[in-house]
Amino acid sequence: MKRILFFFLICSCGIGNMQAQEERKEGLLFEKYQDGMIYYKDGRQFSALLNYDVYERRFLFVDINDGNNIKEFAEPQMVSLIKVGERTFIHKPKDIKEVLQMQPSLFVEYKATLKDKGKNAGYGGRSTTAAISNYSGIQSDGTYHRFDLEDAYVVSENLKKTYYIEVGKKKKRFSTRNDFLKIYPKQQDALKNYIRDNNIDFDAVEQVIQLYNYAATLCSD
Repeated sequence: MKRILFFFLICSCGIGNMQAQEERKEGLLFEKYQDGMIYYKDGRQFSALLNYDVYERRFLFVDINDGNNIKEFAEPQMVSLIKVGERTFIHKPKDIKEVLQMQPSLFVEYKATLKDKGKNAGYGGRSTTAAISNYSGIQSDGTYHRFDLEDAYVVSENLKKTYYIEVGKKKKRFSTRNDFLKIYPKQQDALKNYIRDNNIDFDAVEQVIQLYNYAATLCSD
């Protein structure tokens, strides 16, 4: 009961500041809105159904207490971390990266190639309606968005991935085989063989993790 009351108090404080926006199509990372947690820098934590708008580089949530409207976070500059299922995202406004692993550190940034997926079935899904059952509250004094979900785009299989790593104390990024090999000039022969023998696909995150960890072992020898 306290949790529900807390949610309504938060919403009531912010509704007066909402600004209506024109409906528009969005590129979403997940086929359906997913259970997630939002962590603020000041210690606040909220659960909600979340999706990532890859095209605009922002997370969105379903406000089930306001007609299932899709909204942005209030104070996005105060959000530090977002968890969606088992996945973790480092959050900065317009700069959101998924944490693939911490040691050695590897992150990935997604960019969208929009593609029409057909008629929406509800809450970001395309075949079945997602159940809405796990919403405890988010401040809602941020920008209000009413999206045309019937025309929404889903881009989970149409992403450009850019990976971010640290080599020594320098931050590096890559998205292709050639980009990756340039980071390791002394280990290129061994890495070329590994990429060829394992048929590494740089769009396959798990394969990139394995490749990067192999490169890290070469540098530590």
